[in-house]
Amino acid sequence: LFGGATGINSGFTNDTWEFNGKAWVQIKTVAAPSARSDAAMAHDSVRKKIVLLGGRDTTGTLNDHWEYDGKNWTQIKPKTLPTSRRDHTLVYDSGRKVMIALGGFHSGLQVRNDLWEYDGTTWKLAKPPANLGARVGHAADYDSYRRVMVVSSGWTGTSQPADTFEWNGVKWSQRNPKTAPPGRSGHTMVYDFIRRRMIQYGGWSTKFTTETWSYDSSELATYSTFGSGCKSSAGIPTLDLVAGALPWTGHSMKVEVSNTPKSSPVVMLLGSSDKKWGTLTLPLALKGLGMPGCNLLASAEFFGLAPAVKGTPTWSLPIPGDPKLFGVTFFHQALVFQKSVNSFGAVLSDAGKAKIGVK
Repeated sequence: LFGGATGINSGFTNDTWEFNGKAWVQIKTVAAPSARSDAAMAHDSVRKKIVLLGGRDTTGTLNDHWEYDGKNWTQIKPKTLPTSRRDHTLVYDSGRKVMIALGGFHSGLQVRNDLWEYDGTTWKLAKPPANLGARVGHAADYDSYRRVMVVSSGWTGTSQPADTFEWNGVKWSQRNPKTAPPGRSGHTMVYDFIRRRMIQYGGWSTKFTTETWSYDSSELATYSTFGSGCKSSAGIPTLDLVAGALPWTGHSMKVEVSNTPKSSPVVMLLGSSDKKWGTLTLPLALKGLGMPGCNLLASAEFFGLAPAVKGTPTWSLPIPGDPKLFGVTFFHQALVFQKSVNSFGAVLSDAGKAKIGVK
């Protein structure tokens, strides 16, 4: 925790505190940002720094950039900085490894409508096809499972819309959940990565509220592996989901196959069951086919090639944006060809189980 105001437009502070789960401890740093309130702060989990941007003090709105490493504050002076602002949001997108600054007040009650991103070196003004619009006092955080920044309500300069938007790094998408919090500003929101949902609390519309709301996808995409493969000359082939490439509708699921002999062809078997394949019961031992120690773990109604991507066989499955696919579960297993490994000339990986979700 850093800074704040102890009164209305007065009593600005620049103290730094940490909470360890039991007690608050004040940290005495050699350097620190100037006393201020209404700044925005977020944690860069890759660079392991807390970033602070802007706010206001007795002179007006600020646009300075500071970072805290757990011991001291350091002012960062990149060539370009976002314009001065307060009551904005700062969110770290761990998927794209960028810090995102959105909206806020400029001078007086002028509301910003810009979006800035910082990659650890440079701040750049993002220019999406259509912008979110002026926004201040909104709440925002990053959904690391669906890989989007979620923005809730806020003040546009004329109203407090009860809306929900998501930013994926390329474009804004307005979401229309069946129920949503009434419009408000000054509320707070954080992502609960254990339960995979946003938690929003409080805010002001016509009065202060103590409401707690949660927000998540109506159908989450999931992926897991099960069983075990059989050994090739490079080891036992293993399936690994490419980071962020879950089976969402309108996107492609991507799976890598590790521990495969160099230049060996890899085919992905795809099916609807891990219990039956026609009249056969799964898992099915394949010793009789010349594949001792190998088991077929998933039905094989379809197949597709897994070409090498940077030396690793990678299977990509485009999933149509069809609502009827929500919740559909399917299974897959990699067939790795190696002529000398057994009389059949191939081994199998472990198996994957995927459930299609909607972002």
